[in-house]
Amino acid sequence: MELLFLVLGHLFAVAVYFYKDGNTKSALLFQLSFFIIFLIVVRLSGFDTDMIIYADTIPDVTSSFYFLREPAFWFPLKFIYNIVGSIHVAILVFDALFACVFAYTCFQMNVGRCFLLFALSFPFFLGYENIYRQYCGMVMLILSLVFLVKERYIIAMIIILFAALFHNVYVLFLGLPIFMFVIRSFESAFFVGITFVLLFMLYNFLITVGLDISLDNIMNKSIISSSGNDLTVLYFIYLVAVSCYFYFFEGISKFKVVTTQLYIALVMGMSVLLLTGPLVERVALICIVLSIFSYCYSSVKNGISVRLRRGLFLWVMLDIPIYLTSSTMSFV
Repeated sequence: MELLFLVLGHLFAVAVYFYKDGNTKSALLFQLSFFIIFLIVVRLSGFDTDMIIYADTIPDVTSSFYFLREPAFWFPLKFIYNIVGSIHVAILVFDALFACVFAYTCFQMNVGRCFLLFALSFPFFLGYENIYRQYCGMVMLILSLVFLVKERYIIAMIIILFAALFHNVYVLFLGLPIFMFVIRSFESAFFVGITFVLLFMLYNFLITVGLDISLDNIMNKSIISSSGNDLTVLYFIYLVAVSCYFYFFEGISKFKVVTTQLYIALVMGMSVLLLTGPLVERVALICIVLSIFSYCYSSVKNGISVRLRRGLFLWVMLDIPIYLTSSTMSFV
């Protein structure tokens, strides 16, 4: 049943994207309704991997430091669970809440026709099927873009901080509002790039003299990898392919999107240097969603033929990968 709804959802997502009025509020509400129904089917089909751990842990949440590190996830879910008495219903409430937040973000960023393409994409799918804390934080991170493009940097930083209270890995993105505030020209962007190269050289020197620098002991708390395989290199290639497509075929109209992509590159570089194991892969997943979403917002060309090409590109890059790997197909 879950696989059937997933296939129907992907077909529906493409149809809405190509529909001439796909960016209207009514089209967005139809997509949101379908997505929530799909999530109900997902939860009724049972929990998998990390979700099983969450379901077993939430009723026993205490004020210990483990839960206090990510209070925005554990304590609201425990509160809802105490009211409804069902872990499935509690998680479904969270599902509906974050689905609505993401729909609001798409509407505000004028990419409503993309809602279901993203909601059923492989990074989101891995999120609500397995790495749920990261999924919640990812939705909040994308919400911050609404305020970043309006240059309301303090609000954006508060939202990203809130995302970090769902999963600590989002502390890596706390610098994005500051970065966008500081970087106002290509010259300053070049200076930041040179600075990062110098820091990279310093890091290599410290490693050479035998100093172990790793954040894994602080941040790598997940029991299970998001895919079970090291896909970091593949995600790097994926990000480069996405950037090449949008730069060469779409055109980028907003400098803030350029700075966002530069910050994504810096975060990926820092994660490779300072993190190991599944966390690098998870950071790459976050960067993929943030990168494609900001590109969609910034694309200059909007003709019918361009929308057809872009829609097929998004469908192939975001949704089709679900059917190509055993790690994602194991959830359906």
